[in-house]
Amino acid sequence: SAERLAALTRIATSIAHDLRTPLLGIEQGLQGLQFFTDSQLSGEARQLVGDLHVGARLAVGIVQDILDLYRQAYGELPLSYTQFRLDQVVREVVDLLKLEIADRRLEITVSAPPAEITADQRRLYRVLVNLLDNAVKNSPSGGNVRIIVSVRDDGSARRAVVAVEDEGKGLDPAALDTLFEPNRPVTSPTRMGTGLGLYLCRIVIASHRGTIWAENRSEGGARFVFDIPAEVMHVDSTADRGRSTSVQAESANRP
Repeated sequence: SAERLAALTRIATSIAHDLRTPLLGIEQGLQGLQFFTDSQLSGEARQLVGDLHVGARLAVGIVQDILDLYRQAYGELPLSYTQFRLDQVVREVVDLLKLEIADRRLEITVSAPPAEITADQRRLYRVLVNLLDNAVKNSPSGGNVRIIVSVRDDGSARRAVVAVEDEGKGLDPAALDTLFEPNRPVTSPTRMGTGLGLYLCRIVIASHRGTIWAENRSEGGARFVFDIPAEVMHVDSTADRGRSTSVQAESANRP
């Protein structure tokens, strides 16, 4: 029932909130340990501390995702805009997932010229983590994952476009309409599930007044793309605020 679902959501959010503080403490402690002991630890010990720090960062990110989903369920997701280099954030995400990438012996190709945008850096970081993690999990061992970043002018404003491509089995055409929904099946015959990761991507991109979609590549595999304004778009009316939470999750090709 709706009441039971709401109760479970409150419980999950409460747990996530309680976990966030100790996880942040662990992450910051490992970061400090890594910084102060680099010259004192052996190569293996430095690698272990670094790996633990990465794991803590990923755990903190998941908890923050859950809290963001809860915030969005009870109103608009508040964004914190800063100016940053999108290409640098993409490379930071690749570095964060380097252990999983190495484990699957994947090659990551990044095509990302310098691109300065204004957006919520932390939340776009999580979108990129979810999309790259999805591509890595669904790529064959030894395959290639491509990340393509561009900033274009559509005539009225600059827009940032990011595409993540894999060489996996592709997307089930029957599931494309529900790919970014919270209640979609976690697994499919051709695609490993991503839980609520894609739903979070939808929410964050919609909050930026952007669009996100997925499609099958003619060469095989899948392509996930998002397109957002590269600068802050001011919203003045209630109607506009309502539209800012809409999103398109389409399989059609885009320019």
